[in-house]
Amino acid sequence: MQRFYFAILVCLFLVAKGSKAQSEREMQADSLARMAIALMEDGEPVRAIELLEDAKKLFNKWLYDYEIGLAYYIMEDYPQAEKILRKVQRRDGSDPLQYKMLGNTYSLMGNRDKARKTYHKGLKKFPNAGSLYLELGIVEKLDANFEQALFYWEQGIAADPTHSSNYYWATKFFNDTSERIWALLYGEIFLNLEFNTPRVDEISALLFEVYNDVHETKGDTAQTLNLTQRGFTINLTLDDLKDLKKSSAEEMAKLFRLPFEGVVSLSMAIGSIHYDDDGKIDLEGIHQLRTAFIEHWMLGEENKQEDYPFVLFPFHARLMEQGLFQYYNYFLLRSGDPETYETFKNDNEAGFFRFFEWYNQNDLPFEENIHSRLLMF
Repeated sequence: MQRFYFAILVCLFLVAKGSKAQSEREMQADSLARMAIALMEDGEPVRAIELLEDAKKLFNKWLYDYEIGLAYYIMEDYPQAEKILRKVQRRDGSDPLQYKMLGNTYSLMGNRDKARKTYHKGLKKFPNAGSLYLELGIVEKLDANFEQALFYWEQGIAADPTHSSNYYWATKFFNDTSERIWALLYGEIFLNLEFNTPRVDEISALLFEVYNDVHETKGDTAQTLNLTQRGFTINLTLDDLKDLKKSSAEEMAKLFRLPFEGVVSLSMAIGSIHYDDDGKIDLEGIHQLRTAFIEHWMLGEENKQEDYPFVLFPFHARLMEQGLFQYYNYFLLRSGDPETYETFKNDNEAGFFRFFEWYNQNDLPFEENIHSRLLMF
């Protein structure tokens, strides 16, 4: 059964104020609530409600009412869920989750305008809540407002860089456009934030497919990767043109430099030799392509990371320094060719052990780098 953000369990252990007797009652109530949450996860929301009502008699917390509303939501009794979740949000309003689930309930009741208002109300109080941008995007997607949906997902990416779901939906959006470079970039960030879900397998396979779809041979020898159109368009305003005569060489170079997407695409094309004659590429070929890209991007004479400080590339360079980049690339794209991945993994158990040990202790460097298309310009 899908998890609906069942309680934020750490909140259940907040230190209670008051007497020792009150603390003991709160502990008993929390114990009942944990049992209720387990029942909901096992598909028994009716029994869960009974335990949560008992918990409320011992000690009253908004989380208990929230979980009761969630139980009705799971049972698809949306009017009752809305009644309880609205009361929780009005009485407390201390967590974006309250606005998210109330808005979701309105959406499932067919009132998407009220859902939008609820999410926006939550964002006024929690402007960096990626979950609320996510839901706004999904509501717009349901109404076939796809560009507006992308707007909210990318706002969520910019505001809340570790919320994986906005990357997931943005990846799927860009995969159906000419800007598939962002399917690759957002998709890889997603795969570094979410683990062991069906969505991970989906995006892993999608990235492998993108690498195999974008190669094109022009003439006898020229090869290109069709990852972007925008990346080869330089936009100058009338004021830019007026100021050209007064611009320094450095300022002019900055004005006429290619956008990030174009520079990435050209740098990646250096590894095109690893495609076969049919324009296809296997896991090892993708690893070699990505290695050539990082060597050109960060380790060559001109370090492009200084002008375009994107979050993934220093992470790649660190993996290369540790001798782990090959294991990472195979792991990242494993769902594109699971048989080859499993064979390679079985043949390199010691290397994968080292990789997973390092990988579990090192995260993407969000604080020092840019992770969003909106922030790159």
